[in-house]
Amino acid sequence: MHNLTIKKIILLTGFMGSGKSFLLKKLLFNHKFNKINKLKNKKIQMQTIQVQAIDLDLETLQSASADSIESIGLTNFRKKEYITLKKVIKNFLIQEPQNNQQNDKNEQKDRLLIVALGGGALNKKTLSLIAKINKDFNFAIRTIWLDIPFSVCYQRMLRDQKINNSPIRPLMKKGKEYLKKLYEKRKYFYSQANLKLSLEEIDKIHSFKELLKYVR
Repeated sequence: MHNLTIKKIILLTGFMGSGKSFLLKKLLFNHKFNKINKLKNKKIQMQTIQVQAIDLDLETLQSASADSIESIGLTNFRKKEYITLKKVIKNFLIQEPQNNQQNDKNEQKDRLLIVALGGGALNKKTLSLIAKINKDFNFAIRTIWLDIPFSVCYQRMLRDQKINNSPIRPLMKKGKEYLKKLYEKRKYFYSQANLKLSLEEIDKIHSFKELLKYVR
């Protein structure tokens, strides 16, 4: 008898510099590293979680065949960002799990889609999309707000700019005061998330399983 595959979708939201992409990369690296270790130790066991990790900014730029947000314009980018998110979520929900003939067909493999949203991706239109998908698919997409103080976000943005020797975030050109006001404005949408995590809580999360404990 086949066990039912459980699907989960988590959307990471928060301001620029809150660490959405970094957290996604860290968890994905640890997930792959643990899998390799099990194989080396000859612990051939089915992974309980099959993960699909998406950085929405990168996915949107790739779908638009663009190198940067500036190259297509922020307004156009937001439109493409919405379309990309909608496509990613719906494809995940209708896809069948990948088969692995070496694994026990009767053993369950849960599937997780985790998406790091852009800083401005969670808005009224996106919230409506999430609500509609949840209703149409009888599902429960979970959003997690990485609630990081503006001062920390800004210092991280400055650090990234210094490392790359250029403002990799176009809105940084508008200055600190503009970004501070934008942060306060976007907090309304971030607060609509199902859960918020502090900097201290985020630092303690090292695996997808640990993250999932917060959304059960």
